[in-house]
Amino acid sequence: MTKLLDSLSSGLQAELDGTIRDIETGDQQTYMAHRTSLEMYAFLITWFVTAAEKVKVSEDDNVPAPKAKRGRGGKAGAGKAGGRAAVNKKSNETWTWEDQIPNTLKLIAKLLLKVQSQRIWTTTAERDTFIK
Repeated sequence: MTKLLDSLSSGLQAELDGTIRDIETGDQQTYMAHRTSLEMYAFLITWFVTAAEKVKVSEDDNVPAPKAKRGRGGKAGAGKAGGRAAVNKKSNETWTWEDQIPNTLKLIAKLLLKVQSQRIWTTTAERDTFIK
C-alpha cells in the first residue's frame, strides 16, 4: 500500500508541478495538455483512498516471522536467510491509512489551491465534476 500511494503521489506531484509551470507561461495549448493527466491521477487517488479506508488493522499483524531454517552445514543467519528475515520484518510492519491521510490531503489541497482550475476546466460543470 505504501509503494502504491508513493507512486501515485509522486506522479501527481510531478504532473502538478508541470501544470503550474505551464500555466505561468500563459500558453493555453500547453497547459490544457495536463487536463487528462490530472483527471486520471485524481481518479486514482480517489480509488486508492476508497480502498485504503476498507483496510482493517487486525491484531494478527504483530505475529512474529517464522525462524529461518538452517541448511545442511549452514550457520543460522548466514547467507540468504538474513536477507529473508529483513524482508519478513518489513512485511510485518503495520500500515495504516490514518498515518497517510495528512500528506495525501496536503497534496490534494495543493492541487485545488495552486492550479487555476478555471483555466483548465472552462465550464462550471467540468470544474465541479473534477473537484467532486
